[in-house]
Amino acid sequence: MKNKESFTYRRYRDNKDKIWLVRGGLIIATFLAVYFIITNLNSPWSLGISALSIIILAIISRADKLLEKLSWRNCRTWGKGAGAELAVGNSLEKLGSDYQLIHNLDMGHGDIDNLCIGPTGIFVVETKANSGTISYSDKLLINGRESKDKDFIGQVWHEIDYTRKTLKQKFGRHYFVNGILEFPNAKVDQSVNSPKQGIWIGGAGFANYMIKRSQPCLSPEEIKNISDFFKNNKK
Repeated sequence: MKNKESFTYRRYRDNKDKIWLVRGGLIIATFLAVYFIITNLNSPWSLGISALSIIILAIISRADKLLEKLSWRNCRTWGKGAGAELAVGNSLEKLGSDYQLIHNLDMGHGDIDNLCIGPTGIFVVETKANSGTISYSDKLLINGRESKDKDFIGQVWHEIDYTRKTLKQKFGRHYFVNGILEFPNAKVDQSVNSPKQGIWIGGAGFANYMIKRSQPCLSPEEIKNISDFFKNNKK
């Protein structure tokens, strides 16, 4: 799996490039402010120019500190997400040649991190980089709190619906699609020991375990036809 192909990594890269572009502008502005102070020391307007330049330098310093926080968050959020997706993708590669994988399948409004087709069925595997403890009490909780970012289970269902409808349109029949939500960097509490809202949830290596333990339901011909279709139509 090429990590740089993932939606998360592309967002990480693009945000990082923008941050460094702005930082370059701040560096240039700093040099200009210092230059104006030095070259106008003997000017009758030197006091005003110096004061204005100092204010500009203070603003630049504040902006750079804010940018540093954004840069840190950018690396922590998008970079960590890309790393988690890479880990899960590489883990799924170990399922063997009986299973076909499509990484980063573009749905037109978001990606499916991993679509796995094999003897035991069709699986969408969504990866989340959250750390801490994952539990469930009427809703999915991360460190005892509901996620503020997104409805993770709802996201997996959206991916399942997309896959089902796409297969129905192509092959004219209904295929059952399994949903797996994997948190490779987190500890999963015993409260998540069965499907929650129809979605399997687990920690590192959980997707491999669930895919392998499921009952065989697809023929080699079906596996080939379905995987070839998605691979050939991947954007």
